[in-house]
Amino acid sequence: MPAVARALALSIGPGVGIGLARFGYAVLLPAMQADLGWSYTQAGSMNTANAFGYLAGAMIAAPLARYAGVATAFRQSILVAAASMLLSGLGSDFWILLGLRTAAGIAGAVALITGATLAARLVGKVGETHGGLIIGTYFGGVGIGILVMGLGFPVMLEESPERWAATWIGMGAAGFLVYPVARRASRGVTAPGTPRKAAARMPFMRWTLVPSLLSYFLFGLGYITYMTFVIAFLKERSWGGWGMSAFWILLGTSTFTSGFVWPRVFAGLGPGRSLALRLAALAAGAAAPLVQAGPAGVAVSAVLFGGSFLAVVSVITEVLRRALDERAWAAGIALFTVAFSAGQMLGPILSGALSDRTGTLSSGFAGSAVVLAVSAGVAVLQNDVGSPAEDVGA
Repeated sequence: MPAVARALALSIGPGVGIGLARFGYAVLLPAMQADLGWSYTQAGSMNTANAFGYLAGAMIAAPLARYAGVATAFRQSILVAAASMLLSGLGSDFWILLGLRTAAGIAGAVALITGATLAARLVGKVGETHGGLIIGTYFGGVGIGILVMGLGFPVMLEESPERWAATWIGMGAAGFLVYPVARRASRGVTAPGTPRKAAARMPFMRWTLVPSLLSYFLFGLGYITYMTFVIAFLKERSWGGWGMSAFWILLGTSTFTSGFVWPRVFAGLGPGRSLALRLAALAAGAAAPLVQAGPAGVAVSAVLFGGSFLAVVSVITEVLRRALDERAWAAGIALFTVAFSAGQMLGPILSGALSDRTGTLSSGFAGSAVVLAVSAGVAVLQNDVGSPAEDVGA
């Protein structure tokens, strides 16, 4: 299987674990909120639970990969994500749904981290010239998952909010259907075991990565508000189902194509400047619907935000791939994902509580844009990173 095709098949992992299991919730949120009588704080707590699970998944991903193997951990996490979605449609108890959101978060993190490790291994087979394309194609799976959720689901749920349960079941079934493709792709890519000493030291010895780590935490804090509440925000602005569907499709398309666009646009730039520009575009995308909530402003928001948020994850993966020894890739990605997860745990519940207090989602969106702008400023401090050998023994 060609490397790009294999990366696309591996992208089923983040597509199911993140594109559907996490971001699909934004599409279902208005219907669930209307049918179940949730406040914004309760609605936000669902994605805080998902983020908590994501944090736990990030912490266990590297040990799990060492114990079971990277490919095995990747495959099993897809099955868990699919099962958590399917089960979410079988009941309406708040606490059970909260637990299933947590399980989906764990599976999503493990799928993303182990899949990114497999994708990074592919780069070694095709050469650095195509590294950005391979990594971008892998993360583009999230965009495919988002795009799928825009294909009529907002319209259906606007007309029949109670069908949110059937939608969860359908999403879970879709995860099980595409699983065999990801399983076949993961069989051809292996990752070496990580010696105990290397696993303990390598992720922490590159102190020059601290600006990226802090910026990634702020990114997690800022972006998740948008991805949790944007459909509810549009509904609050009297957008209909077809308009919300078109927006979500545009967001997903922009997310998927970003993996092919950004590597060319920012070719030759250092990691700090490249990361900062992506985050600046993200902040502008979050602010756009506040400035202009009509079709033009929302379309600009979908293109900028959808085209930027996964590009941030992609460039972080590239930074770590260049800065760390190959044996430490899984642990390094996991460390950064922990920081990211800590940020996104706070975002939904804080913005939900703020929206309950002010009576509008605009305040939470404004805070999101400010945090993302600060994240861009921090990223400028990131210096170039080269061979991990530079810091060995430091």
